[in-house]
Amino acid sequence: MDDPSTRVAETTGSTLRPDTRHWLLALARAAVGGAAEAYRDGRLQELEERLAAYAPPGAEARREADRATDSEAPGAGQPAAGLPERASQQLVRPAAAFVTLTTAGELRGCMGRLDAERPLWENVRDAAIAAAIGDPRFPPLTPEEVPGVRIEISILSPLTEIADAAEFDAERHGIVVEAAGRRALLLPKVAREQGWDEASTLAAVCRKAGLPPDAWRWPEARLWVFEAEDFGEAEWSGADAAGGAGHPDGHSGGGGRPSGGEA
Repeated sequence: MDDPSTRVAETTGSTLRPDTRHWLLALARAAVGGAAEAYRDGRLQELEERLAAYAPPGAEARREADRATDSEAPGAGQPAAGLPERASQQLVRPAAAFVTLTTAGELRGCMGRLDAERPLWENVRDAAIAAAIGDPRFPPLTPEEVPGVRIEISILSPLTEIADAAEFDAERHGIVVEAAGRRALLLPKVAREQGWDEASTLAAVCRKAGLPPDAWRWPEARLWVFEAEDFGEAEWSGADAAGGAGHPDGHSGGGGRPSGGEA
């Protein structure tokens, strides 16, 4: 079976560099740890400011490209300042993302941001926060739980609407269903991990949306497929994988398309 990340690269331009992956995982850990502490302390309004220092080089320039400045280059001195230019470019390119949290191999949260117009690093940051304290299936993560949590990130290719469910390949695609004002998403890895075929996956995503398992057959039902590049802390070992509270250099430290959701 071919590598899913290679197929995603064909759609999004390139698979992520190892240093880009590592930086995103550490950013996600910073966001998870920061969100757990902010929720406990009732200081969620300060979380965005706390995480602002983790913006990659060039992020501010991309957001305000028309602003002229003679000051120091954006991002200089920030945690990602030492990244190669190619890695920094990957961080600020638009892409949707999901973050999955597990504890002892069991799901502890999984949320995503499907706004494919936002920079990748922002979607990863916000998905990590949502997975930590915003997944309605779980209570908010506590700071005490954070060291035992493992993080996996899924970078999504653009969603493609399909007119015929026969175009859906459970070994390759994630799936989104929308019908009767309800919608849900399953990442590609879910069907692979569960050993589901196409019919089982379509039924599962319908049930997740609170619909009958055959709702994907309804004339008004809409389906989208996508692919994903998955990577996680298991790719690194020991303290480097845990990343402490999450410094993005790997060291310890503090229209009809769905727009986000859980997986």
